[in-house]
Amino acid sequence: LTKWFHVEPCTWTETLLMEELSLDGMLLEQRPVVIDKLPPDLWIDAAYPADVQAGEPADFTLFYGNDGGFENAVMVRNEFPPEAPFVSLVPPADRVDPAGLWAAWDVGALPQGSGGNIVVTVDIAPDLAPGDVITIVDWIFDHVGSPADDVIIEMRLVIHPLYLPVIMRASP
Repeated sequence: LTKWFHVEPCTWTETLLMEELSLDGMLLEQRPVVIDKLPPDLWIDAAYPADVQAGEPADFTLFYGNDGGFENAVMVRNEFPPEAPFVSLVPPADRVDPAGLWAAWDVGALPQGSGGNIVVTVDIAPDLAPGDVITIVDWIFDHVGSPADDVIIEMRLVIHPLYLPVIMRASP
């Protein structure tokens, strides 16, 4: 015997279900069943280079997961600054800004202990100065659209040293 039920609001962690057994309209047995629900514990994190170069692409990876109870409709969203729009998303986003300034993934159901990753490539603008910081913000949302966690990516513009060959001439 399997029972499926739906309890509102979705923030409940404990409820009482009354089970009844009837035969030909006569109540044979009634019993209360206490149901405990573990709330979801959604998280998001990122691995990215601390230093990037102007005019070059930069890659980072988002990691997300659920350490709590079942979540049925997870969404991940990125917002990119104009100086670093996205150029590649793996997997592709479900919704994107044509200018590359945001992307959203409908992850769907995320059971306890599960997760995934997203690889993003951004195009760093060529006119940025050394020391400038690119800030990208990422969120993970639950099924009612509430942000459960976020991660802030900060990449600093650097200039890599340029090495020139030195030619020594013999002189008196």
